[in-house]
Amino acid sequence: MRLVMPVLSDDSIKSNINENFSKSEYFAFVDLESESSRISVVENPHKDDEDEKVAKYIGENQTDVVIADSIGEDMCKLLAEFKIKVFYDAKGTVEEVVNQFIQMLMSQQSSCGGCSGCGDGEHEHEGGCCGSDEGGCCGH
Repeated sequence: MRLVMPVLSDDSIKSNINENFSKSEYFAFVDLESESSRISVVENPHKDDEDEKVAKYIGENQTDVVIADSIGEDMCKLLAEFKIKVFYDAKGTVEEVVNQFIQMLMSQQSSCGGCSGCGDGEHEHEGGCCGSDEGGCCGH
């Protein structure tokens, strides 16, 4: 499973989550399938472009899950086109958020399928996954 998070710096696992997803200076890509969760922080080549280019970049990098502090409904829809699940309301460093995400996966307490249903009038963004008001994947 490959995660991506918008981050404020290129400080690897110590980078803090950026509250602005598409305009973030950097993205942290985390491969959970490797034995030690390989992390690479890269500059966002589309930080000054429209959301479509950012979503395409994320999708073309074999991303399965986006974890962010906040993310717009339009971006959610664009990422859903690439079958990327979106979790938001995440705070802290890459290391903290990844550990919380892994704990959530292990406990299987989430039934969220990402934001593919956003915009159909039945879902609300009130913290966490679409339609959830219990906080994001990271329990905030």
